Amino acid sequence: AREDALVGPIGGATADWDADGDLDVFLFGQLTPAVMLRNDGAGVFAAEPHPEWDVNVIGCGGTAAFADADLDGDIDLFYGRMGRGADVVNLPCENRLLLNDGVALVDRSDLLPPEIQALRGTAGGFHQFDADPEPELYVVVLSEEEFVGVDLLLDRQPDGRWVAVRGNGLDVPVAGMGLAAADLNDDGLTDVAIAGFGEVKYLLSVGGEIWADAAQASGLVPDASRDQIVAWGGEFADFDLDGRLDLAMTFGTTLRSPLLQPDEIWRGTEGMFEPVAAAWGVDQREVNRGNLVGDFDEDGWPDQIKRELGGVVFLDTSRCGDAAWLEIRLKQDTANPDAIGARIRVIAEDQHWDRTIGAGSTSFTSGGPPVAHFGFGSVETVDRIEVTWPDGAITRWGPADTRQVIQLERP
Repeated sequence: AREDALVGPIGGATADWDADGDLDVFLFGQLTPAVMLRNDGAGVFAAEPHPEWDVNVIGCGGTAAFADADLDGDIDLFYGRMGRGADVVNLPCENRLLLNDGVALVDRSDLLPPEIQALRGTAGGFHQFDADPEPELYVVVLSEEEFVGVDLLLDRQPDGRWVAVRGNGLDVPVAGMGLAAADLNDDGLTDVAIAGFGEVKYLLSVGGEIWADAAQASGLVPDASRDQIVAWGGEFADFDLDGRLDLAMTFGTTLRSPLLQPDEIWRGTEGMFEPVAAAWGVDQREVNRGNLVGDFDEDGWPDQIKRELGGVVFLDTSRCGDAAWLEIRLKQDTANPDAIGARIRVIAEDQHWDRTIGAGSTSFTSGGPPVAHFGFGSVETVDRIEVTWPDGAITRWGPADTRQVIQLERP
């Protein structure tokens, strides 16, 4: 890729949006236009700048998420734009919805509601917030003195337009920066943790497609006595492989601030969370932003990459142990080859665990690989694996041994 097309990138997301068998990379920043890096499959990327996606102000990137937003079988892109930094007039920039027509990503931002264009989108993505098969779009916004707004849930209508859904508890005012998303209470709906200034919002579904903030009751509270003030990236993952999801978040203010803030991992227990980053040795005091979770050393345990603002990249590798795990990758012969948006349920010993294949829909300016990782504690064999593909079709496999990587191909 051309280096001049990559000046000042701050984040991105990956997906095989052109369905040629390899992952492409979408990058955005605050100094140059958005860039799509097209992968030729041989380790070479062709840089395709898209200044037309940065309408009015060049470089406003905040978040990116790939999914089959309109369920037509291919991969679309939401590009959220949060505005420029303090060195210029800090105005919101238009958010972009880019639909795949089979050849290119076409700007159909006219399908978004007008109110989203007055907000600063800092994180967001496609998740399941109701019972229909289509994903909803949830956008975290930076609400502060100059731009007061609330996080926005958008639902696609039969005519293709997206409308805001209000009054369900997800439309909260918060100086939001990062988003972690997963089904924490096994009701089939997505719950979210929003990283913010001085707080974390933990919006848990409570029935009837209503969400309530359970952060205080669940123990998801930054420790102000340890200077945990400004939270950024967030990811749910089972770091200790005990079968419960944990929450990792990065902390930090700006390069000009002398206050360095320790990162945190809250370990999931029975309906609660407890801070363990200090005990696990991953509470670096830096100015960190996004985080990305994956099994990078291929030992079965989730690891974490964190990016210090203007500095080094941290790789936190999980300590190996005896707990059981499973990593699942999906393949299908469609224009969505990695099955972005598919839901996976693993069943064993009268329990079940759920994951969703995503592409850039969490954290802050980052996104992990399109795989699903499970921890099982002492479970040696799973009874069944159920995959609900993005179009709603269901395929079942099993039994299967744990402690392996499985690639499941759609029949």
